[in-house]
Amino acid sequence: MKRTIYPEEFPCGTVASDHPVEYDVGHVEELFSRGRAVVPVGPDELPVLVVKTRRGLFAVTNRCPHRGASLDDAEVSRSTITCALHEYRFDLRSGRVTGGWGTRPTCDPLVVHRVRLADGRLVVALARSRADSPRA
Repeated sequence: MKRTIYPEEFPCGTVASDHPVEYDVGHVEELFSRGRAVVPVGPDELPVLVVKTRRGLFAVTNRCPHRGASLDDAEVSRSTITCALHEYRFDLRSGRVTGGWGTRPTCDPLVVHRVRLADGRLVVALARSRADSPRA
């Protein structure tokens, strides 16, 4: 069962908006076994990719902004994710394009969402737009 909660602090990122709504998406066993999971978040069940690395938890919309490819099987290294389709690289903290196909990346940044664990359950605060995404 999903429930909306309103926390007072967010340990894994900067504030995405003044009063974000958080969604409890439940215990995600896949996150701990694979290091990543795609979870439906919010009333529209937006597919969000949550990645667990040594650097923390990260959450991004599960869609590469270049051509719309799923990022579920993308390569993750530290705090960078690389789309398998055209090898665009993005910073998981900010969504910023850090490299990729051709010499000058020409695609939009990833939409980054805030994520945290609360009592063993995954909680995601959706960014309302790219402008609301946390920035590094």
